[in-house]
Amino acid sequence: SPDGQPPAPPPGPAPRQDAPSPEAIGAGAFPTTLEAHNVSVSTGAPPEALRSDFAYMLEAVRQDPTALQYASEDLVKDRKLVLEAVQRNGQALAFAAPELRGDRGLVLEAVKNSGLALQFAARELRADRECVLEAIRESGWALQYAAQELQEDEKLAQDGGMGWKTGGY
Repeated sequence: SPDGQPPAPPPGPAPRQDAPSPEAIGAGAFPTTLEAHNVSVSTGAPPEALRSDFAYMLEAVRQDPTALQYASEDLVKDRKLVLEAVQRNGQALAFAAPELRGDRGLVLEAVKNSGLALQFAARELRADRECVLEAIRESGWALQYAAQELQEDEKLAQDGGMGWKTGGY
């Protein structure tokens, strides 16, 4: 400006007082924008402190469900967080805790979004007719991840709309 003063900031909401500082977030933190924290950051893994922050990780998986891979060990066991991720991208099931990969309701949500998420389900759910049927309805390629006896079940393939012999998958 002509008077030597720095230009005024653009109009808009004031930064939240409880938002983490840019230094706390770190360069390359995930995800691209997090309105809940009033910050904008580039893609990459967030610092350890934010990996355990439920609100931060919830907003992260809403923007990119694969952000679940960066959640803390405790948060990948949180059904609400994992459900949010798999409803947006079923293959985020890959990053869920093993006990949630065996949660039938959660796996059904995942395979309805992406049939190929069946590959990340617990073994017993890959042998569950309803889970496999939902998966192959979304993607016939999911049949290759089903238990062998279901891969050979021609009626399942027909019920899933595949209309061809499975021949093993």
